[in-house]
Amino acid sequence: MSWNLVMFGAGLVASRLLRRTDARLIWWTGLALMGAGYGLAGFFHADETQLVLTSCLANLGAGLVVAGAPVLVVGVVSKDEQGLGSGMLNMLINFFGALVTALSFAALATHSTVVDGTAFYRDGGFAWLFWTGAILTALTLVVSLFIPPLRDPAETDTAPAV
Repeated sequence: MSWNLVMFGAGLVASRLLRRTDARLIWWTGLALMGAGYGLAGFFHADETQLVLTSCLANLGAGLVVAGAPVLVVGVVSKDEQGLGSGMLNMLINFFGALVTALSFAALATHSTVVDGTAFYRDGGFAWLFWTGAILTALTLVVSLFIPPLRDPAETDTAPAV
């Protein structure tokens, strides 16, 4: 529960920062914090305190990423394509959310012990899940460094020359 409040609060702060700061910087900072949180969780997940602290760090970053994503979309598509771009963003978030969940439980199953039909996941599975999250977040950060400068959404799109 505490990490969800952190993510919500980060989103509120990001909404204020996005008015004055390059959305790419918010996005990159969010990804860096997410990756750090997941990486630390891979090493420190022995008790509730460690999980709460590492999850709060990861979700601080996630709040920045979630808040910045729509601004990035609006900054790279024309006014006529903003609805399509936003719809694609939501579709991809849901698709990858479902995919990551399925793959996560498949990975955990390889590190489990089943007793009377109930799977008990071992520590190694959780550690690899967190590290995989950190690696994927780091790769996303590296790729996103190539996002070109955004156009101002308030600018009107110029009509093509005839």
